[in-house]
Amino acid sequence: MVLQSQEITDALQDWLRTFDIRMFNDENVSVAATQIKAVLRALGSNIPSNAARLLLDGFENVKTPAFMQLCVTLGTTLSSSLLQSQQQANMSSKELCFQMLQDLEGRFIEFRTRRKWLANGHDGKAFRAALSSQNFEVNAARHDRLRGDGRSNKECHGCGEMGHLVRDCPKRRNACNPCRENGDNACPARRGNNEHNTRRGGNTHRSKRERFEKAFTMAFESLANETSSSES
Repeated sequence: MVLQSQEITDALQDWLRTFDIRMFNDENVSVAATQIKAVLRALGSNIPSNAARLLLDGFENVKTPAFMQLCVTLGTTLSSSLLQSQQQANMSSKELCFQMLQDLEGRFIEFRTRRKWLANGHDGKAFRAALSSQNFEVNAARHDRLRGDGRSNKECHGCGEMGHLVRDCPKRRNACNPCRENGDNACPARRGNNEHNTRRGGNTHRSKRERFEKAFTMAFESLANETSSSES
């Protein structure tokens, strides 16, 4: 339970750090704000202290220059102790984010009403696909680096030798060659692998996307259960 809770917290915090308004169709600020509020409520006291600054960085990527300038101005205010009001200085990170989102939503609705929002027709799916591809390449490179640099000091649990893991053990593969050629499903090594996978639950690693989807679902459940009128 502790591990699962930490995974959820890490996934939600990572979502805040990588937030980008271009992930949403039409760069819809209202939809984005709804999801951000759900994440903030789910994080509770684990909200990063610079959450408002991170979100503004993501909102600055809009196509509407006037809205982008508003985000820049708000970011300058947050980063300057001289420009911050006494009320803002005493706000928590969560309260500051909610207040900021309220201002951004108001301006977004104003731009849409006056038909000055330039991102109508923006396809967030294409941006999300490109972002997922970049994350996949980064994770793959990290995985290859770990395998190349970290296995020299690993002990194989199959043969006991150093320098490789049991899944890469050459002796184990050679021992199974005759069984594969004869189509023998009763191969001891193969059966041992199957039993091992069964004990560990099959797939031993959940993807980052799966963890995030689960965390995000819990975040929206938190949003549905939230009854505080001050953050509605």
